[in-house]
Amino acid sequence: APYEMPRYFGSTLQKIARTIIIHGTEEQKRDHLENMLHGRELWAQFLSEPGSGSDLAGSTTRAELRGDSWVLNGSKIWTTSGHYADFAICLARTDWDLSKHQGLSMFIVPVHSPGLTVVPIRLAAGTSEFCQEFLDDVVIPRTNLVGEVNQGWTVARTLLVFERNAFANEPLEAAKKQRHGLD
Repeated sequence: APYEMPRYFGSTLQKIARTIIIHGTEEQKRDHLENMLHGRELWAQFLSEPGSGSDLAGSTTRAELRGDSWVLNGSKIWTTSGHYADFAICLARTDWDLSKHQGLSMFIVPVHSPGLTVVPIRLAAGTSEFCQEFLDDVVIPRTNLVGEVNQGWTVARTLLVFERNAFANEPLEAAKKQRHGLD
């Protein structure tokens, strides 16, 4: 309590780590949670898109399964501290035939992947705390899917519970209840 954590850990620990605890595979938990806790991995949220505003379910970033890999294409914007991140949790459309809240999947994306460009957005005050990302044929392993295919909206809702209640103790229990249909 007497120590101030660097602000870049906020999304990593308060939102994304908790989401992975609930929806991630055992392999994802093993590979990332300890690194998150020790500050060896900083994470960002690739959620908002140009032209979509706050309509996350309207995502047009696409993820296509090709063999044992997912290939991501699209753009995300207003990512806090995206230029400092090692990994991002990314919402992408995996089925265009389903309703917009269905057909979405959530992925773990290494930010330094080939084809991924992160561009800081220079604000009027001269700061660049937000970024835009361009994903051009970004290839990630099939195992980087968080949750189930086409169930990314469920994962996103969990993440949003933590985002809206970042400093409260209740979000973990609320997200567990939501995942099990108890809300």
